[in-house]
Amino acid sequence: MKIPKTLKAFGYNWKITRFHSKKNGNKNNGAFLWDKKEIQLDVDYGDEENIFLHELMECILKELHYRFYGQEGSMEYIFHFDHSGFIRFHSMFYQIMKDNKIL
Repeated sequence: MKIPKTLKAFGYNWKITRFHSKKNGNKNNGAFLWDKKEIQLDVDYGDEENIFLHELMECILKELHYRFYGQEGSMEYIFHFDHSGFIRFHSMFYQIMKDNKIL
């Protein structure tokens, strides 16, 4: 799979950037910055495709209001949706992949 430099999603153009965790000490292997419309991938981690898909899926779940914070101030997120919600998630994921010619 070829990871694009930009991604059209939710009516915005998202920037896909790469960073080096070994260089800057960042321990995340990926992240998305909702306010900046940016998905970040750690090139030192290795599996960029896996990280990209993880971050994209998490963006979709946030857009659908299926992702919530768990414990106060932690990265333990709670995902809540039923099968109808999963169908909406799948449709959005598939459409983004097709629109950006990733599939």
